[in-house]
Amino acid sequence: MPPERGFSSEEAQLSIDFIIGFTIFMVAFIFVATMMSSLLINLQSKTIDYDAVAYRTGVVLVEDPGEPDNWQGLDLQFQSERDLLKRLGLSIARNSPEIIRESKIEKFFGFSAAGCSGADALCFPSDYREKLIFGDYPYNFNISMRELATSRTWSVGEVSPDRYGYIRRVVAIKKPGYTTIEINNGVVDTPVNHTIAIDMLLGNIYDPLINPAYRLDPLNEDVPIYLTNITNASTILTSVSIAQYPGGTPLTIPVLSPTILVNSTPAPLWALPVANGTSIVIEGGYLSDQGIGQLDEVILTLQFDRPVYSGEMKYLHSQTITPPLSPAVLEVKIW
Repeated sequence: MPPERGFSSEEAQLSIDFIIGFTIFMVAFIFVATMMSSLLINLQSKTIDYDAVAYRTGVVLVEDPGEPDNWQGLDLQFQSERDLLKRLGLSIARNSPEIIRESKIEKFFGFSAAGCSGADALCFPSDYREKLIFGDYPYNFNISMRELATSRTWSVGEVSPDRYGYIRRVVAIKKPGYTTIEINNGVVDTPVNHTIAIDMLLGNIYDPLINPAYRLDPLNEDVPIYLTNITNASTILTSVSIAQYPGGTPLTIPVLSPTILVNSTPAPLWALPVANGTSIVIEGGYLSDQGIGQLDEVILTLQFDRPVYSGEMKYLHSQTITPPLSPAVLEVKIW
């Protein structure tokens, strides 16, 4: 009977050596592959979906009010207020997409390209890249808007190349409501009065039950008042003042925006002729800058050089005219 064949220790040793060697090889291979991929990453071709970036930018613009949501009222000439601006958005509110505020449009497209230090304007292109487009990649962009009813246009950015990411959004512009006041200075009351006081109880003006698209917002939007029925063509508006009530504490009227404008000129003014259609505009952000809240009361007083219709007038939501939403087209190009 032939002797049984035994299992040599040399054969077992070869199998263990193979396993150990193969394991070391795989570990080394993975390590080298990982190192090589990181070394060659800058040599690899990058593919960026510019359409996706343009889409995201368009969503932020028309569906987000920004942070803070009243950022258009920030005075960007002061670094402390510029630091408060975290995100650019044009919407009137987060729950009102594609309805954008006119004052935000003016601020958004009112950029400074020659250095924005000490200027109440967005820095081009840094603020747009850091607070709208985001990302570490230095995207180039062109953002434009056209109001269909008036053909007004706005734009910011560079001339676009032949190929770029693109998104087009149809939006509606919300414009501030306005009211008219009849001077009627052909009627002389007793006693003779040279002033008109306009009582603005903000709690009655700002109505949270009204759809945001048609709601008056005197803290964040312009408050335009137009003079009508001026029967004496030589009438002169000698001064404009505003005070908080109760108490009659006068508010300051700065030269720089936000302020109070008469025919686009900062108040206080002296010897300004008026006519039908003369506008007095309390700019959006002025009242809040003066510490006025949504439930406070202020009285705007107009002083004339001759008798006018006397009595105190109430500025009420029911007496204002709310312009219809104005359609516009927003285009975003990214490359």
